[in-house]
Amino acid sequence: MKFLKIILILLACAPFVRAAAPAAPTNFTVTALGTNAFLLKWKDNSKNETGWEISAIIGTSPRPPRFALVPTPDLTSYIAVTNDLTGRLVTFQLRAYNGPAGAEVFSKPTPVVAVKALSPSVFNTPTNLKATAVDDGRIRLAWTDNSTSESGYQIEFRKGAAAWKLLGTTGPDKKFNLVTGGWEELTAYSFRVRGVRNGIPNLTAFSNIARVKTPAFRAPGGLTATLSGEGDIALKWIDRSSLESGFEIESKAGTGDFRKLGDVGANVRSTSPISGFSLDTVHQFRVRGFRTVGSVRKYSAYSNLVSVKTPKLAAPSGLTAEVLSDSTVRLKWNHVSARESGFEVQYRETGAPDFAS
Repeated sequence: MKFLKIILILLACAPFVRAAAPAAPTNFTVTALGTNAFLLKWKDNSKNETGWEISAIIGTSPRPPRFALVPTPDLTSYIAVTNDLTGRLVTFQLRAYNGPAGAEVFSKPTPVVAVKALSPSVFNTPTNLKATAVDDGRIRLAWTDNSTSESGYQIEFRKGAAAWKLLGTTGPDKKFNLVTGGWEELTAYSFRVRGVRNGIPNLTAFSNIARVKTPAFRAPGGLTATLSGEGDIALKWIDRSSLESGFEIESKAGTGDFRKLGDVGANVRSTSPISGFSLDTVHQFRVRGFRTVGSVRKYSAYSNLVSVKTPKLAAPSGLTAEVLSDSTVRLKWNHVSARESGFEVQYRETGAPDFAS
């Protein structure tokens, strides 16, 4: 019993093993975006951080207090929104952390960075709104930020002549260039933007209205086929759409008709080698995107057509013959092919014109 008790005491007194501290971030910079917003940027040098501790204080301090814990790994930028601090000096510091809440392990902090909030407080309507179709399902919005005190921007859209709807809100910035997705093909959309300051009641007027029409469902392109082994063929293509649910692959042999090989998922751009194609034959391939609207599958146009000729069945090699008796010969050869169903053995007497099986 005493031995057991000693073991239990040793276990209970064993030190708690904490996770290794993450590597400290570097290249920490802060840019004032307005009277109440600051853009923080840094280099992430850690591979095991759970998130980031942002410290801030009005004025200067060698160790500013915590402003926020951001529980998102792999960040390299963050917009900190504060109260209206027109012209005030604010000091920031950053460090990475890992571990659960209340038991965080922190990296070394960055050097402190001090920056003044912008002044004077300007809250003007955004201008020069532009909408550009990136592809069949994504639209890029860009506008001129004419404010120094906005807390964000409210974006509205409408389809055709329908009523305006709220698309969403952004944070503050000095300039904007963002991409939104999920739009329908061959559809006209209109957009408008207005600034928000400290809540929805404080709004600028709307910007100009920007209009754009999305293109048709885009076909994949740049299809290539790579031959390996005895008739194994791998395909690769360029995904030019953001709407597809997947891709349909078709092939045909010689002068036959195209047949469906199968489907792959959205954003897939290649296949592993596909086997089973007939040998010594020209095979053609094409790919098209598909998307499901309701219960109906819609297709893009086909990609370019690509052709590959498979090789002939690889012949055995290194044939040798060993005479075992006056009526028996042992044959040996190297097995080269992986596709044969069997081997045909032919022979002839010396001087005979033809072989026989």
